[in-house]
Amino acid sequence: MKLFLTSLLVCLLDGALGLNLKSLSARSLAATGVPDPLCKTGVISLKTLSKPQSCCAGYCGECSDYSTCKNIRGQDSKNACCESAVYEMRCGNAPANACLKKCSEAVPPCIMDKDVFKIEKLDHNAADDCTTAVSDWRKKADSAIAQGGGGDSVPKSEWDLSGGQDFKLQARIKTTSAGGTIVGKAFADGLWRSGGGSGQGKMVFLRGGKVGMDIGWVGYFSCNKKVNDGQWHDVALKFVKAEGNQYQLFVDDMKTPCSRGLRAIPDNADTSVVIGTAVGHQVANGKANGDMAPDLKGEVTDVSYVKLK
Repeated sequence: MKLFLTSLLVCLLDGALGLNLKSLSARSLAATGVPDPLCKTGVISLKTLSKPQSCCAGYCGECSDYSTCKNIRGQDSKNACCESAVYEMRCGNAPANACLKKCSEAVPPCIMDKDVFKIEKLDHNAADDCTTAVSDWRKKADSAIAQGGGGDSVPKSEWDLSGGQDFKLQARIKTTSAGGTIVGKAFADGLWRSGGGSGQGKMVFLRGGKVGMDIGWVGYFSCNKKVNDGQWHDVALKFVKAEGNQYQLFVDDMKTPCSRGLRAIPDNADTSVVIGTAVGHQVANGKANGDMAPDLKGEVTDVSYVKLK
């Protein structure tokens, strides 16, 4: 019995102490005179749809129209603790010299600011251009500036694989296909033909799952590692004249070439950059037949060209 009474006394003391601490905290904040938009120093009424909530004074205990709200601690507290009376005392309804302001402008008792949401009508929305988004993106991608560490930014139309400029052409691929175009320069619509003495097309592509490079009517060389395992792989073609008049291929390890070969040959002026699309010896309806390299079934990303200094 003693233990029960002792425990009960401790609980009552803890409760009273908690209330006193809360009351002291509220009084301390209220004493600063700073507006209380969240009613932290007061007691807020229940929310209704028709009107803003009332924020009663902190000493009220609760903010409602309970039977004794008009007389708290022996004083007239109607306009401080009775929810309806507090609301009726709002500015615009009560005399200006006695009205209760919004809580964003005053301390409790006050009137909570009512949330007002205004949805502005925009000049346009996604539906206006959803049918052109993809084509616009492709145009931006085609004209994107490729850049990387240690080199100069170069527009795609100016990518030069001739060997007159040291460069690094790089991409990331993921595929399970044994063959397909990664990146290169071919004739219109992906046509692969001889450019004669005016220069040739060049391409980095997959053949037998291995990364290789071909210069039209000149030759081909490749790395030994197969990359058609469905995993991401980094691929690069590099030419640095000071390291020898040969192209270098890299797979995953960007510091050590996996293969070197072919001397530098000028690009044909009629070639342009192709990425992931078919290259072949015949074209029909604007599409190459892919007998040199078909469309790469998978992903080709982060394609970049960098002039090396």
